[in-house]
Amino acid sequence: MVHEELRNKETKEAVMSIDTRIQIINKGSETKQVIKFDKEERYKNLLFQMIEIEPDNPRWVAFLSNRAIEALIINEQYEKLICKHLFITNKYSKRIGNLKIHKYTKMLLEKYISYLILWKNYDKANELLKVGLLLYPNNMAFIFFKGMIQIESVKDLSKTYLIRDLKKIYRI
Repeated sequence: MVHEELRNKETKEAVMSIDTRIQIINKGSETKQVIKFDKEERYKNLLFQMIEIEPDNPRWVAFLSNRAIEALIINEQYEKLICKHLFITNKYSKRIGNLKIHKYTKMLLEKYISYLILWKNYDKANELLKVGLLLYPNNMAFIFFKGMIQIESVKDLSKTYLIRDLKKIYRI
């Protein structure tokens, strides 16, 4: 398997970094090369293979690209997969005690809250966001999500009142 990150053979952990003056140019990440070799698709397939090989490793779910997440959403597998790596009970919970705390918790929370917002499940997103902000109070993604949910809530409330007022006017 090819990895984008160097890992120790025995411990499987990332290799310690050392400050150097070496400059590495990755030609493979140039737009032309990405398109030529359909790297997004290859990356997605590699991550799916790694999930099959190591189904209990949250790292692979945390690194899923948007393209991979879309494929899982279409097949209705994403929420189940992310909950498996986020929650002790493998199901959504707003309780901080049910959250699996590991190296990838923050990334998985960001992805799951983003998913909940995408599907306009603002109540669940807001509950989970409170947990995220307790654990990571300075996380910019969580702060952004908080503002976004507030804006969407105001929009929804405005629509509700507008519809109510229109019904009164037209006596529907």
